Amino acid sequence: MPFEFEGWSNGIDLRKVDSTLLKQKIISYFEAYKKLHDQKNESSKSKEHFDQLLREGTSEYWNKKEIKRVYDEMVYSVSLENKEFQPLKNYELAFFGDGKIATLKHSSHLDVDSRLRGQSALYFLFNNKSRARFLGVYLYMDKDNYTGKDEDIQLEMIK
Repeated sequence: MPFEFEGWSNGIDLRKVDSTLLKQKIISYFEAYKKLHDQKNESSKSKEHFDQLLREGTSEYWNKKEIKRVYDEMVYSVSLENKEFQPLKNYELAFFGDGKIATLKHSSHLDVDSRLRGQSALYFLFNNKSRARFLGVYLYMDKDNYTGKDEDIQLEMIK
């Protein structure tokens, strides 16, 4: 029996939001997300992702072993020592799902470092700066909570 989740499909079309304001909202969300990693608070990050993980696992019929593997990967990401978040720069606003999902990604242009092209703008270096972890954070705004004023937009991770 397939599962259906309403999730981000109930979101507003973020392409209609002032792009400068939307970028500011995404950057604010990224900053809060970085704090979860900086605090090394595994339970906070796990709670942030639990609903997303549950929906993904349910829709893909994961078994307990797969759920544990993905959960352990999330915990590992939070608990890494000496993470160095990189500045948000050289990014572009990217939309998905008919404009209902937005994030910031590195440009895909040839003048961008090929290791960054198309990757999430939110990432950190670790292991003596020899490795990078890109945090794919995709955001939306539930239309049921939208007041019609762009400045009131409260982005949340896709469901």
